Amino acid sequence: MTLNNNKILISCANGKKINQLEKILKRHSNLKVYFTDINYSKRNNKFFFLNLGVNNKNYFKQLIYNLNKHNIKKYLPLADEEVLVASKYKRIFSKYKIKVYCNKYNLVKILNDKIKTLKLLQKYNIPVPIWKKYNSSKTFIQSVEYFFDLNLDLVLKPIVSRGNRNINFFKKKNYKILKYSYNKFKRNFFFNEMLYPEYYDVDIFSKNITNKNNVIIRKNLNPLKPTIYKGFKIVRKMNFAKSCKYINNKIGNEFLIDVDAMTDGEGKVKIIEVNSRPSGAFTYSLQKNSNLKNDFIKYLSK
Repeated sequence: MTLNNNKILISCANGKKINQLEKILKRHSNLKVYFTDINYSKRNNKFFFLNLGVNNKNYFKQLIYNLNKHNIKKYLPLADEEVLVASKYKRIFSKYKIKVYCNKYNLVKILNDKIKTLKLLQKYNIPVPIWKKYNSSKTFIQSVEYFFDLNLDLVLKPIVSRGNRNINFFKKKNYKILKYSYNKFKRNFFFNEMLYPEYYDVDIFSKNITNKNNVIIRKNLNPLKPTIYKGFKIVRKMNFAKSCKYINNKIGNEFLIDVDAMTDGEGKVKIIEVNSRPSGAFTYSLQKNSNLKNDFIKYLSK
């Protein structure tokens, strides 16, 4: 589908790194950038509009209305929930000749569920943390004892969540207390082994965007608290990059996905999760790689 319209709508207007993306697009393309978010933004109101939030039953209807009202034919969702909705209704967007930048719904559903993602990666023999799912107080306690016997610290994290929220860390010495915490973690949680620095954030670009340098590995400079930004360093880890390219091919990535990985006690890189939307800091990769930046802008400008 060839689109001559140069307007693009980007969600998460209040995101921490959204200014960098805006600067890149305005400086290096002829795209006219519009923004949307659930809360008011300090941006120019002429190029911003509120949305109702995906939990509102009228969210999608209002989004389509605003896209048509402003004659915007390109939409880039940047939040997990928005990507899920956008992928689900791609056919309706297409009906209005609106191009949506995201993966297919069936893939997004898998990647938004951490256990389904881990199972998919294991199917392709990609290293992942040791993990356990439970469905009762009995299997909860059995899981705790399993990690205790392996002499591993562990993590309790949500199966479905947005970003790195509500992650709970437990050292082996606290296992005795943890065994009686089932009610607190009864729903939407699972266990996996606690991993250690180093921490990697990987931007994997679809071959639709570029055939060169489509896997960018960023080493987080604040590995113990990766959600607190202290910068990245682009690194080359050939075996890990090869695994990421393999994932890219196998899952049929159609846009841009974000991989989080850490090392275990033996220094082996294991993938924690794969996000169905771009990383909040993917613009760092664009800034550091001019060829990639040009390919990405060309793709959005088609």
